[in-house]
Amino acid sequence: MLCLSEEQSIIKGSIAEFTKRRIEPIEKRIEDDDYFPMDILREIGKNGFFSVMLPGIGVQDTYSFSLIAEEISKVSPEVAWLYVTHVAASYALDKLGTEEQKDSYLRKMADGEIIGTIAITESSSGATASAIASSARKYEENWILEGSKTFITMGGDADLYAVLAKTHEDPAAFTTFIVLKSDVGLELGTHLIGSAMKGIGWGEISFNNLILEKHRILGKENEGIKIIPTIARIFSIGAASISLGIMERALELVSSHVKERKIACKSLLSNQTVQDKLFHLYADTEAARSLVYRASINDDIRLAYSAKLFSTERSIAVTESAVSLFGATGYEESLAIPKLLNKAIAVPLHFINNAILTGLFITAID
Repeated sequence: MLCLSEEQSIIKGSIAEFTKRRIEPIEKRIEDDDYFPMDILREIGKNGFFSVMLPGIGVQDTYSFSLIAEEISKVSPEVAWLYVTHVAASYALDKLGTEEQKDSYLRKMADGEIIGTIAITESSSGATASAIASSARKYEENWILEGSKTFITMGGDADLYAVLAKTHEDPAAFTTFIVLKSDVGLELGTHLIGSAMKGIGWGEISFNNLILEKHRILGKENEGIKIIPTIARIFSIGAASISLGIMERALELVSSHVKERKIACKSLLSNQTVQDKLFHLYADTEAARSLVYRASINDDIRLAYSAKLFSTERSIAVTESAVSLFGATGYEESLAIPKLLNKAIAVPLHFINNAILTGLFITAID
């Protein structure tokens, strides 16, 4: 681990204590009942953990942000997923918003009174933002928003949505709007349930003749696509930190298992093959940690993309190997280890799909 400042050490200790005390007791409910932990998100805000990327309110410290997401993910990748999403939405508003917008929403987002999300993905466009069909047209001094979004984290639960919509015949002209849950014309659609990441409020939303005043534009008109590079580093490091937390938890579980499990009166750990696998799991986890932490203290977006790619992919490999070390019991769905594998699989597909990262990386090099 890189050296921590006194403040970072306090943050790391505080979130570890909070996670054990408040999140660990409800993780089973999240997994079993698809429970959305809004009360936990509100508490995270009250404890100041949302403000680590908001210099006007707290600090702008990506390392602390990474440490928080990692610590939460060790216990609940789902809550870590929600944490990263809300911080990204808050960060976008801080960087792109007007002073009026910041005064209206940002402090409440930092405190957890308003929970925000990003609404870009559509069924017809997938992860390709430039192909979205949702649109907004001018009507006198207002805008009328039409269309729908899918696979949205907190789709039916967020208080605030940063929505990207097409606003001009120019193929590259999009505008980001601030939409509130209370807005007339915002309709909540199908609630989606993933194979493992439960409790993230995954769902569909639609806009039916939704009228927005012009002060709801986030950033500049027809330049809404800028929200993507604005949040790209936050999303990438956040996702990498979630995967790192999953790896750490898998390594902890499998290390305990191979020490305690005995075959013919000998622990599994005495087996050379098991030792070799465990060594590789540890090496992969620490390699991911080094890259994630390095990306968090360096503004180079290429490092952030690399951390996301490496950490999320190695997380799948680590959890797969951990499952195999549990033997047949590793496939018993009531155990934590196969659930971790399914959760690991989800992360590369979100927070900027890994399939898109190569193009973004090459663009960053040019």
